[in-house]
Amino acid sequence: MFADALVVVVKHHTGWIEVLGASPVFLDESALLRKGAVLYQVVTEDGNEIYEKLHPAAVAWLYARLRGQVAYLEALDREGRVVHRL
Repeated sequence: MFADALVVVVKHHTGWIEVLGASPVFLDESALLRKGAVLYQVVTEDGNEIYEKLHPAAVAWLYARLRGQVAYLEALDREGRVVHRL
């Protein structure tokens, strides 16, 4: 299904990382934790799913987007308020 999608990531000897063939999405877990994130929520047309960890939430968000759905990844604080939305 995604065989034609090609992304090349080059890590240069200087440490600089270059992404060719796509626009990368950078998620800084440390920054989200500093904002108070304790849970992650993926919101789609079909509803929402809550995750305790960033990685599975990011994978669910990516798969939803690859299926053509409108999807948001939200970091939530202890009160359930959105501290970051992607």
